[in-house]
Amino acid sequence: MGNAGILDYRKFRAIDAEKIRMLLLFSCYHQIFCVMDEHIESQLKSPGKTIPFRHGVGCVSNLCRNGFSEEESVWYVGVFYQIRRAYYFISRNLIGSSPCMHAFKRRLWNNLFTHDIGNYETCMWDRMEEFSVLLVGETGSGKGSAASALGYSGFVPYDLAKKCFAFDFQDAFVAANLSQYSQSLLESELFGHRKGAFTGALSDYDGLFARCRAFGSVFLDEIGDMPLTLQAKLLRAIESRTIQRVGGAEDIKIDLRLICATHRDLEKKVESGDFRADLFFRINVLPINVPTLAERRTDIPSLYETLLKNLQIDKSVEPIFTPEAITALSKHNWPGNVRELKNVIERACIIFPGKEVTSSNVYENLLRLKVPSIAEEQEAIWELTSDLAEINNVDIDQTTNQEDFLPHPKNYKNWFTFYDEIDLRRHLQDVEIVLIEEALEKTNGKIALAADKLKLRRTTLIEKMKKYSITSNQSN
Repeated sequence: MGNAGILDYRKFRAIDAEKIRMLLLFSCYHQIFCVMDEHIESQLKSPGKTIPFRHGVGCVSNLCRNGFSEEESVWYVGVFYQIRRAYYFISRNLIGSSPCMHAFKRRLWNNLFTHDIGNYETCMWDRMEEFSVLLVGETGSGKGSAASALGYSGFVPYDLAKKCFAFDFQDAFVAANLSQYSQSLLESELFGHRKGAFTGALSDYDGLFARCRAFGSVFLDEIGDMPLTLQAKLLRAIESRTIQRVGGAEDIKIDLRLICATHRDLEKKVESGDFRADLFFRINVLPINVPTLAERRTDIPSLYETLLKNLQIDKSVEPIFTPEAITALSKHNWPGNVRELKNVIERACIIFPGKEVTSSNVYENLLRLKVPSIAEEQEAIWELTSDLAEINNVDIDQTTNQEDFLPHPKNYKNWFTFYDEIDLRRHLQDVEIVLIEEALEKTNGKIALAADKLKLRRTTLIEKMKKYSITSNQSN
């Protein structure tokens, strides 16, 4: 260390120089990783924009003072950013601390960097497009989340002159579910088409591969459902790194990484002739098995909290699962995996808003071992639609004019005693309109105050007013 606080690793013997070099990189990374986390969260909130990252300039200067070239230092800022995003999206965003989830996260991490960052630096980072990933797992197990974690963790160069990264990492990940397209539409969606290539092709269209930018990733979900005729074209694209649009003859170069996923047994499909063997071997370079929810039952409490939070509903209507209810969830086999758990939680929000959920509720109502009664579901829907706390105290039998009062929600269970059917959606909309208009009238058209009366967010009330063409005499 000199008088100016500079440690030039190049002045040391080879073995010592490498150790000091890694120490300098480690130190530089730890000086900026916290601000990188803030940058990632800001970038997630501003998709399509390039958020400035001026801390990169100081990082480059620091590395240059210690023996690194400017080109090398700029590249390392990009690597640091990639490492931090990988940690953010793999370690933090993929929920679970069970042994099989730890192993799964480690496989995803090693898929990007291997266990040796030095090996990544010397022979992997600029060849990642050669290493296709195949995610194999049951429906609903989280293959899409794993794919996006990999896609969002790709390399993004740092632009020293502009003091920002070259592009939004979200723009470097594009995805398509192959089971959702017909064969003709799928070819156009993946490879694009030229104007006039078929009826309705009114202009040139860039397919998924052409839209993916350099260093990006293309995610093909349900690759096992891809028609045989298109498998050959996909294989050519992977091997030649070029594509041809439908109706076009020119080769378009692509620079991307392919991530595939399937819930099917591709080896059996190869044996039956429904999937090309050469394509299977090409996409199966780095296979990763996604654990089922049944394999990581201990993750259910943390998954429950995260999924409930992601619903972004008011705290007052969140169901309260007892410890016994959580235990009951953990004992379920979960054939639908995480997607089924999400549906169960959404069902709980509807049936038990703001109420305690017991283990018997889990078995009888949420896991559909027993279908909820019509009265239970109608009352739950009513309670979610409007706040009738003040009205519930009205004794309808003592009123002289029952039309002046809304009935207690529980009285709706007697509806079918008098009528054969009810248009529930239309009825609830009518109730919403009446209550919104009354709230606006009582607050002299002040939307903010009306929203408070209805226990809605101001923006939610405005959206409902637009939906029902309700106007307010007062602007606010």
